[in-house]
Amino acid sequence: MGSFDCYCAICGGSLTGAGAGSADPRALAQRRRRVERKRQALLAGEEPPPDSDSEASGDETEEDFDALEEEYSYDPELVSEEGLEWLEVVRGLGIDEKTNKAFLSGEGHYMEQGCIYVPVGDDEDFTKFSGYNTSDAAFPVHVPCFKLLTWTFTGDLNAEEEIDKDDLRGSFSALEGGKSLDIDHGPIEGAAQFWESIRGEEFAVTNPIEIPGLSDFLKAKLDSGTFQRPSTNRELRPNVVADPFSQLPYDVLHLVLKRLPGSSVPALATASWTVQVATHHSSFWEMMLRREMPWFWELFELLEDERYSKTGCKRLFLWLDKELSVMYGLRGPLMGIANRKRIWGPCLQIREASCNS
Repeated sequence: MGSFDCYCAICGGSLTGAGAGSADPRALAQRRRRVERKRQALLAGEEPPPDSDSEASGDETEEDFDALEEEYSYDPELVSEEGLEWLEVVRGLGIDEKTNKAFLSGEGHYMEQGCIYVPVGDDEDFTKFSGYNTSDAAFPVHVPCFKLLTWTFTGDLNAEEEIDKDDLRGSFSALEGGKSLDIDHGPIEGAAQFWESIRGEEFAVTNPIEIPGLSDFLKAKLDSGTFQRPSTNRELRPNVVADPFSQLPYDVLHLVLKRLPGSSVPALATASWTVQVATHHSSFWEMMLRREMPWFWELFELLEDERYSKTGCKRLFLWLDKELSVMYGLRGPLMGIANRKRIWGPCLQIREASCNS
């Protein structure tokens, strides 16, 4: 039987770390040009361009470094050995065959061919479990990923004791897919026979809970004046010939707007004076932030600070929505938030499966 990797049951990500590419300045420059071209194409809704480097000249050619290695490795300035440690800390959602009760183990590590070694509760002796495909499997999960799953069930990262482990393990078993759960893990391509460190997907191995520099990054953005509330509102009413939304009671209009993606509202507001008025206030956009980005609790804590009470939530929402719409090629503290957003999707799918079981 050949060797293979298994993946976190929640995020579908690596349990064995990841690989970084060359730190050679020329390799980095070429890597970043290609990643940025692909990111800009994805943001524009276009087909990503094939790998080529028309900007390269002279001795700055692909032959100077291993092209395949650069494609299947991460930017060495975006990942670090310390920053990847969380990937190798694994807990197992298993079952005690004596009591037929599910349990969440202590912290252990993944070995190979679907096996994880974890301490069972307070037992200091490590026990070997199969990760998938057996009736007594202990499904492997990253510690931060289980915290996010706990949040989607309870609204608290640290309320693990409120999770019904028997129901949860039943849901995991129903969703079992061989090397991970058979759910949508978002825009990542690394989960092959072995984990592949896909260039531009550094966000997928960034800790989604502990994000160094995030608070300072957000404060600097909010302090920059970029998101100040507009002092005036463009008046459409004199130009409106017929506005069907004007016939709707406000409560009904509000329900309609709540069902739209936030990114679609500005276009509708340019065509409807009624919608423009209904969505002019920053409170509407703060509501959209909380509805569409419930995983961004650090931002909400800042917005409650009097210092940021004048923040224009519409501009803030539209900026974040665009930045996080394409996770590929992200850099900086938003990488961790992008991974959190990605993992939120699997968490909701697991919660839905649990509710329906």
